[in-house]
Amino acid sequence: MRSVVVLSKVPPEQIRSLALDTSSRTSVVLAQLLLRERYGVSPAVVDMGPDLPAMLEANDAALMIGDAAMRAPRQGLFVLDLAEEWHSWTGLPFVFALWLVRKDAPELPVPGGVAPFFHKSLEIGLSQLPEIVEEARRTIGWTKIELQEYLTENISYTLGEAERESLALFFEKAVRHGFAPKEKPLRFL
Repeated sequence: MRSVVVLSKVPPEQIRSLALDTSSRTSVVLAQLLLRERYGVSPAVVDMGPDLPAMLEANDAALMIGDAAMRAPRQGLFVLDLAEEWHSWTGLPFVFALWLVRKDAPELPVPGGVAPFFHKSLEIGLSQLPEIVEEARRTIGWTKIELQEYLTENISYTLGEAERESLALFFEKAVRHGFAPKEKPLRFL
């Protein structure tokens, strides 16, 4: 995924303090689950803005998310790409984001309900990929080739069986570690 990383001054199994960029609750939970279950450490955590030097000044490691992670210098640091870590650990892709509809949302009186609108939105977004790449190139600093690869190879826009299995496993682990309330069954359109 390359845009959700833990950057650390020490090897992962030695992390004792972790600064959290809280712009994604899912990523915050995933970082802590991976450190606990994969590396056997449960570091003290502190919420901070995504300023890597400030985060690492008082902590062993920092969780960086999104554009801040993509721009962060990594030289001399241990890098845990959380999507890669999850996949290496579980064999499953990690799902960082979903389009969701509240259970109490009104149903649309059209064939397929809201689903066709999501599909059309995806189609429009993919048709605008060159413009999205150009805008991201100006703000993030990656090359067009890196961004094109990231948006077409690192990000999946489908939710298949492996992704559903991964969501269920993540949720089960989050519940077990006290990061989420009791499991509720996931429903898909």
